[in-house]
Amino acid sequence: ELEKVQTLMVEDSFNADLRKKEMECLIAYKDALKDEESMLKQRAKVDWLSEGDANAKFFHKTVKGNEVCVAVCDFFNNGILLKEVNATIIALVPKLISPQKVSDFRLISCCNVLYKIITKIIANRIKGSLGVLVDE
Repeated sequence: ELEKVQTLMVEDSFNADLRKKEMECLIAYKDALKDEESMLKQRAKVDWLSEGDANAKFFHKTVKGNEVCVAVCDFFNNGILLKEVNATIIALVPKLISPQKVSDFRLISCCNVLYKIITKIIANRIKGSLGVLVDE
């Protein structure tokens, strides 16, 4: 419809009704473009979640490397966790511009990646048994 109105405007460029109709069509067209862009972004998020990106692929290749696998398997075989792996850094991030008391800070704990991997494996292993172990 926009194309049709613009074609008519070539013949009668000073027609106020055609100009108004062109503006209405342009607004509708821009709205449709925004809707399409939003839909494509949502679809891209779904695709990204299933496929990942180049950084995720590189990370997974690195994580699947020997050092990490050996360290995690070593923990599950021996039950020994190095002190360096178990180290956690606690950071206080201010919630306000000028914090005055402890509650004005957000506590963030930064754990080692190996520690997180081991914890995730243990959590997944006990997840199925929690219903038996814990009474509702």
